[in-house]
Amino acid sequence: MAGLTIAHVMQAYAQDAIDVARERFQVDLDFSEESVTRVERCLAGLHDGLPRGLGRLLRQKKTEDQIAQMAKVWGGYLGEVIRRRWGGEWRAEASGDGKMITLRVLGADVFPTVKVFQRLTNGASDDVSRYYNVMRGDFARLDYAPDAEQLFGDLLEEEPPRRWEIVRPAVVAAKRGARRRPPPIPSK
Repeated sequence: MAGLTIAHVMQAYAQDAIDVARERFQVDLDFSEESVTRVERCLAGLHDGLPRGLGRLLRQKKTEDQIAQMAKVWGGYLGEVIRRRWGGEWRAEASGDGKMITLRVLGADVFPTVKVFQRLTNGASDDVSRYYNVMRGDFARLDYAPDAEQLFGDLLEEEPPRRWEIVRPAVVAAKRGARRRPPPIPSK
């Protein structure tokens, strides 16, 4: 078992989710963004099948352990969809009562196993497809953070102006091949 990492474990859980989805729900999962909607349908079925009321009270420990295990399996799949789309690194961090599984993506920590646990216990109010869509929008903003070379690459390649030269915006725009002239610089 040497060399076994949390990433390996979460990828194995994701494969378990694929197998369960196929066998129990007749659903194919392929790590695509569209598959998150199919995962939501599977989680809805699992949520509806959990005991409620007195039945849950009598089997509370067993049910909580089952939900935690399902959260790892389906959270592993959800996290792998996210990781394969935006990159990232699985982590297991110490928390008050054990280890918290997180996925570090674009400098932010996300908690797919926690989200799935909430979905299984709270129901449709914690829909994972809505969660994914919100996250996709957030990551799209984080993912496009151009660096100086992307913004000013052509200017960085040019020779810097000599101290006595004045570089006007029109000159810079003309060097970039702009068709429209920028507004004139007001004189005092």
